[in-house]
Amino acid sequence: MIRSMFTGVSAMKAGQLALSGIANNIANSQTAGYKSQEAKFEELFYQQLKSPSAPGEKYAGTNPTDVGNGVRVASFGTNFTQGSIESTGSKTDMAIQGEGFFVLGDKSGDNKVFTRSGNFDVSKDNEIVSGTGQFVLGWNMDRLTGKINTSASLSPLKIALGEIGKPKESTQATIKGNLNAEAKVGDVYGFQMPTYDRLGSRHDIDYNFIKTGANTYRYVALPTDQFKPSASVEKAVLEPSSGIAGSLQKGDYTVSTAASATPGQVDISVTDPGGAIVLTKTVNDVDQTVGLDDGTNNWFTIQYRGGGAPSSSTFTVGEAGNMTFDSLGQLQSITGSGIGGKPMVSYTPASTGQQVDVSINVDNFTNLAADSGVSMTDSDGMTASKLTNFVVTDGGVVEGYYSDGTIKAIAQVATATFSNPGGLSRVGNGNFLPTNNSGLADIGVPNTNTRGQIKAQSVEASNVDIATELVDMMTNQRFFTANTKVISSSDQILQDVINLGR
Repeated sequence: MIRSMFTGVSAMKAGQLALSGIANNIANSQTAGYKSQEAKFEELFYQQLKSPSAPGEKYAGTNPTDVGNGVRVASFGTNFTQGSIESTGSKTDMAIQGEGFFVLGDKSGDNKVFTRSGNFDVSKDNEIVSGTGQFVLGWNMDRLTGKINTSASLSPLKIALGEIGKPKESTQATIKGNLNAEAKVGDVYGFQMPTYDRLGSRHDIDYNFIKTGANTYRYVALPTDQFKPSASVEKAVLEPSSGIAGSLQKGDYTVSTAASATPGQVDISVTDPGGAIVLTKTVNDVDQTVGLDDGTNNWFTIQYRGGGAPSSSTFTVGEAGNMTFDSLGQLQSITGSGIGGKPMVSYTPASTGQQVDVSINVDNFTNLAADSGVSMTDSDGMTASKLTNFVVTDGGVVEGYYSDGTIKAIAQVATATFSNPGGLSRVGNGNFLPTNNSGLADIGVPNTNTRGQIKAQSVEASNVDIATELVDMMTNQRFFTANTKVISSSDQILQDVINLGR
């Protein structure tokens, strides 16, 4: 009887632990990112009262007689099924759709823990933090390159609101687009791209694509603010066309004025970067708008001011070259002044006196029968503007809004997966620690490999099913009660045995 009483006690202990797990699940049914647990029972050791025997010539063999000694909770398994994604509208809240965990740590990026709870906030120092003050880890933009290196070590995500970012001189940019194959010879398509000098001052480049023949274009890049006026030429605008496209060269064109042999008139000449005279024209020495042409094609339109001759002004052509496409509309060749014949836009801003060279990647251009459209997809230049706001986008990219109107990716949230998430150890506050049985954390960018996608301005709700928990609670209550009956029955039998001796 003693054995049955201890067996019942073991069952009561196991049932009590199971009820504790159910109580914890119900208590955390509203906890963001909480994953429910389920008690898993296993039987205790067995005592063999009778050994088995092998079959003989006369009799069959006998089976062993094993008596169990109760039950215990083997483990609390964690249910990692997806909780529902609920929109919160908070710009620092995040939820993981799929596998993975957010990575939290200290200021140095160490002492990492992992969580599914993405109800984050911003600290007084503008770091993204959990409710317990741990830092959300990821990768910040390198202020020297303007890029986010996701191969670097993890660090707390820093949102430097109010800080003036260090400017970076433009050295490379990528533009892509399509030039309409059905355009006529002489048609010009243009777009404008920003670049920056070492002080962070912006200098826009007018990029013009001039169709010069079948599948052939001449491109001309014109810095918009590099014209240097003189006493007689206040403004000059280049008029790109197919007639002058082939003659345009990279460098400074000089517009000079001098007194003419005829009183009351001035001679205007334009000299190319190589020193050759492109055209000359004689006009009256009065304020007027003048078109400078070579007899066939107009080159410049200038704003002339009378009485200022002699004087010289300069107009900069940042780059000029040719583009050809094959019969399938793919870029076949390009000429330019950069490495390998690639385009290189150059200009010297007055603010620094230092030449800026911007390598332009145009490898993704096409010449298809569709509307022309060109855009800049990448650039390493940055202005010295102030970060005024931010938002976390789907995918965990933190985008910064700057005072100059630009938007730039300034950080990337990291996530981690494990080969056996069930082997993680729960340490409270919604956090998990890896163990020898969970495997090492595979940390990387969300939505790559097996890592799930981050949904912005949302949190993952607890995956506790209240109905299931209540049913399990009643079942375990009956289980507990039944085992108390085993103990009371065993006690009654013992009492009856004792009474035999009276």
